[in-house]
Amino acid sequence: MWETASGKRCAGGLCCSQYGYCGSTRPYCGVGCQSQCRGGASAVEANTVDDISTVITPSDFNQMLSKCANRELFNYDAFINAARSFSGFGTTGDMDTRKKEVAAFFAQTTDDKNACGPIKLAHNYNYEAAGKAIGADLVNNPELVTKDPTASFQTAIWYWMTPQGDKPSSHDLTTGN
Repeated sequence: MWETASGKRCAGGLCCSQYGYCGSTRPYCGVGCQSQCRGGASAVEANTVDDISTVITPSDFNQMLSKCANRELFNYDAFINAARSFSGFGTTGDMDTRKKEVAAFFAQTTDDKNACGPIKLAHNYNYEAAGKAIGADLVNNPELVTKDPTASFQTAIWYWMTPQGDKPSSHDLTTGN
């Protein structure tokens, strides 16, 4: 489900608990979670050696995105949770390789043409494929890409991780796969 008990999604990519309250910890994201569920761990809680949160800190994230026009849409927890939904993103190789990938991703998604936002999708087939990858109907709800922080990052990371035509994915190029 994509809606909370009150008919609206939680802001900032937060989980909606079985009772309709928003949050990022296990009581919100665990058993009974209604939307934007991610297994119950917040960005802070899941800080293990192989987790994306060991590659980029909230301070670094905020510093990189401080001048973006859409800054209010992109928050650290939304990025971390979106990244966790794609195996290998920011967690492939040694720490230098991981940092290189995250830096390259932000270089691509925070340039002027993207207004510091997600990689722009074109054509219904991209919205359909991205939607399938993130579990959302982006063909009928394309605004999620520009209004939902987690979906926005998930869409950008999907594009980053997916080979385009006969070209390898940016992930594979950056990590040497």
